Amino acid sequence: MANEVSNILDITFPEEMRDRVEEIVNRINEEDNLHCVYDNVEMTRDWYENNIGAKWARLNDAPTVDYGSAYLNVGSAWHEISGFVERFNELTDNQCTIRHEFVDEAPLFAGVRVYEKGEMIHEDVYE
Repeated sequence: MANEVSNILDITFPEEMRDRVEEIVNRINEEDNLHCVYDNVEMTRDWYENNIGAKWARLNDAPTVDYGSAYLNVGSAWHEISGFVERFNELTDNQCTIRHEFVDEAPLFAGVRVYEKGEMIHEDVYE
């Protein structure tokens, strides 16, 4: 079995993005997957690794949206889900600030990245 990586996404957004963020998060929650926010999904390991960032990913907890912020707790195999973070930024026109914390259960690595308006502004990764 693969090492599971815990991914915590703490997302803040301006009021004008509230409906869009709620739509994305609700869809992920209803469909219980991350690939539902992509077009042309292929249910293959390669597709997941190239688009999500890991060979599989699943929700560990129900995502929430509340007063200008959203929270997702996602487990993934072997790698963190940076590809999904990029996709979330695309879907919100790079209007969000996303703090992505990740920890491998082994622990082989851990880190945090902060994205602001689509650009990574901070990164600490420990291996």
